[in-house]
Amino acid sequence: MNDSGQDHIQSTDGCEVVYIASQFGRQKEMRLFRDKLEQIPGVKVNARWLDEEPLGREPTDRELVCMSSRDLNDVKMAATFILVNPPPYVGGRKELARGGRVYEAGVAGAIQMFVRDIVLGAIGDNECIHLAPGRWSKFDTIEQFLTEVYEQHRSQRREREVQSASNAN
Repeated sequence: MNDSGQDHIQSTDGCEVVYIASQFGRQKEMRLFRDKLEQIPGVKVNARWLDEEPLGREPTDRELVCMSSRDLNDVKMAATFILVNPPPYVGGRKELARGGRVYEAGVAGAIQMFVRDIVLGAIGDNECIHLAPGRWSKFDTIEQFLTEVYEQHRSQRREREVQSASNAN
């Protein structure tokens, strides 16, 4: 996912840390996406909201602060940030208005602009001025994103094998 060849201080145990931002209502779908990403050697998804159990009620202010802090810390630790926008749209007006994924994308963009290199990817409806090409890689679907990532991984693995063989000679 990150072809810059740079080590990332936020990597854990040699893994590239990825954050997935999406609607909470798409949590189950994003868990499947996480599972597919983590099949790639060296990739670890750190998006703890994916495993959060729905409260079944409105969160308290204290709970909101804790959830927000957790999610923003996960964004801060990521080498790659993936924003998964609708479609599909899940939930009613209230679910769509929450907008945590959009705020997290802004934080990731600010990290990339002012702090350090972070790979930014957007999947789905991406007609926002702040998701400018050149700063963000854009994909229409999760499948399109995964196909490109898998191909990039295969290509990098082949390069390492060729380099290994030439070093052995």
